[in-house]
This record gives sequence, structure tokens and C-alpha cells, in this order.
Amino acid sequence: DLGLDLGFLRPVLNPLGAAIGVWLVGNIGRWKGSIKGPLLGCYLTTPLYFFGINAGSLTTLAGAYCFRRQWRMPGPSTWSACRHFTVLLVCGLLYSSMWASYLYFNAEVNHNGDKIKLRDAVGNFLKSPLVQEFWRNVRAHWKHMQEHGFMSAWNRLVDSLDPFGEKNALKVLGLEAGATQDQIKSRYRELSKQWHPDKAKGEDKELAQEKFLEIQAAYENLSNIKNRRKKANSKTVKEEENSDAMPQQKEQTVEL
Repeated sequence: DLGLDLGFLRPVLNPLGAAIGVWLVGNIGRWKGSIKGPLLGCYLTTPLYFFGINAGSLTTLAGAYCFRRQWRMPGPSTWSACRHFTVLLVCGLLYSSMWASYLYFNAEVNHNGDKIKLRDAVGNFLKSPLVQEFWRNVRAHWKHMQEHGFMSAWNRLVDSLDPFGEKNALKVLGLEAGATQDQIKSRYRELSKQWHPDKAKGEDKELAQEKFLEIQAAYENLSNIKNRRKKANSKTVKEEENSDAMPQQKEQTVEL
């Protein structure tokens, strides 16, 4: 906090902001009008703020009622596209800064009855182990790309995301990478007996059912991956054997 109460500026700034908003909206398109009317209407509601009444909506309505606009005669625009974009950008930044300031000083997070400022919650989140681990991984991938190139870093990133679920399945079964099909089958049988729902009682039965299904899904996934790789390797070996046999057939044909 700044340590300074700026609430005394509310009767001045609130009507001013409402008047500017009414004036901006009223000048969109082929209509135009002066800001004097909205300023007069909005500041007429100033006494309400001294009585502790939050007259935000009433201030806006008063400004809109006092706004007078007229048809804008069409003609060639003297503003360039760059100037239009700059004005819109500045207005957007000013509007966003007002909301950001309000959220920074007033927004709170309520969790289990405990309240904390949103800015403090965001700061704690950025310091959390989850975010710190994320940035460590980003730095590690960036360093790997600098040393080994983009494609190597990309393959490493895809592998770390575990698109086929192989790493997660190995984790469920408690196996290391490179486990054979026999090891997978043996571990699956062991865990299936341990977590079979028929052996559980009471509340543990539901947990055992979930664990049993997770183990079964992990085994099926790993088995499918192993079978696909086995077929792919067999196909590669046959293609290599065929490519090696072609020169020999050509040599025999030449000798004949």
C-alpha cells in the first residue's frame, strides 16, 4: 500500500472519468458532440459522494442525459492510419491501467476463509515450486538447443511431454525406461494381485478398483507400444535385406 488515502479524490475523479467515457462513446461513428454537457451532468451528482453514496451508475446516466450530439458531416479524414492506431493504443492503455490499478490495490483472494491481496497471491504463485520447476525446464531446453540445435531440442521437448503415455505407464508399474516385455508382464501380474478389488474391503475397495484399472491401462499401453515398435523394426530389417539382395541379383544377371 502507498500509505496515503486518496479517497478524497473520488468526488472529482469519478465524475470526470464518467464524463470522458460518455463523450468517447458518443463520438463513435458519424455522430459528434461536446464534452461540456457530460461534464456538467456528471458533476451535478458530486454531492452524493459526500453522503457516502456510490453514485457511479447515476453519474453515468446524468452525463449521458446532458450529452448533446449532432450529425458529423462526412469528409476526407485528415488522420493517417498510424495516428488512429496510436490514439486507440493510448486509450486502451489508459483504460487498462485504471483497471490494473484497481485490481492491484483492492482485489483479494478468499481461500478457506483466509483473505490475501491478489498481488501477494500472484507473487507467491510465481515463487511456487511448480513455476520454478517450469522455468528450470525452459532454461534446460534453451541450453540444450544452443548446444545441440533446434531439432534435437524439439525432439527432447516432445519426448518430455510424453505424447504416447509411455513414461506415465512405466511410472504406474514402477519400471525403468527400456524394460522388456517380460519385465512388464511380470510386474503387471504382481501389481494386479496386490490391488485386486476382491482382496479389498470397505472404503479401500473403491481405491483398489481405481488402482487396478490404472495398472491394467498402463500394461495395455506399454504392450501396444512394444508391439508397434517390434513391427516397425521387423519391417525395417526386411527392407534392409531386400535392398542388400538387389545388387546380388543384378550381378548374377550380368554374369549370365
